[in-house]
Amino acid sequence: FITYNNIVFNEGDQYILFWNSLYKSNLNILNLFSGSEIFTSGFYTTTLAFLYKILSNNSFNIAISLNITLSLIATIYLFKLVRNLATLQTSKIICFIFAVYPFFIYYNLLFLRDTIIASLFIISSYYFLIGLKNNNNIYKLYFLFFVFLSSFYHIANFILLLTGLSIFIFLFIDNLVYRYFKSNIRYIIYVSLPIVILYLFFINIYEILTYFQITKLPKLGDINFPTDGSANLNNLFFEILISKMNIYKLSSASQ
Repeated sequence: FITYNNIVFNEGDQYILFWNSLYKSNLNILNLFSGSEIFTSGFYTTTLAFLYKILSNNSFNIAISLNITLSLIATIYLFKLVRNLATLQTSKIICFIFAVYPFFIYYNLLFLRDTIIASLFIISSYYFLIGLKNNNNIYKLYFLFFVFLSSFYHIANFILLLTGLSIFIFLFIDNLVYRYFKSNIRYIIYVSLPIVILYLFFINIYEILTYFQITKLPKLGDINFPTDGSANLNNLFFEILISKMNIYKLSSASQ
């Protein structure tokens, strides 16, 4: 259990995130963002801490309100997305299913980053489709911005950024190759280009994943507790847990 301002928090990710957000809300804005943990749920707690500061309110319901607002925006973008691919009737049905989907409603009521990630994914998907459909570079930049922003909350979304960027680059090169090269040269470029891209990606991916890897927490049996009864086991384990999580500095709040 964690006690903060006479509020007792039980175990669970959302309460740890809330606790971490409350701590960060006491920092000044420059320190809040300069020391934020990107590509993890730590950036989510930074976002909520920023809202706490500008609203002068540290209620748990701020996160719930943010989730509901983002869900409403995501529903609008989902309708526009489907409308570009299907009929008006189909768009209405899919939006209705999305609005009443039980797990989506459930996550809206939690202090977790899932809703903001899902909403940013829908918004970025819309701009990706419109950018390709209309060959509009402004919409392509919108897609890159929103998907890059979503990767701040979870590093796995960075794959979406690489995928979309690769498609845009391929279509641009395809247009140039079709204009200026003969067919046999085009085949050579099409075969060699993905090989070069994959090579450059994989020689750097290990270093990237190593830098952002999550610290492994110790198991209770791996800790050498004092045998003379001089320390409370629960308190000692909690101190080691917090030190491993490094919750105030570098790592994700939900580790």
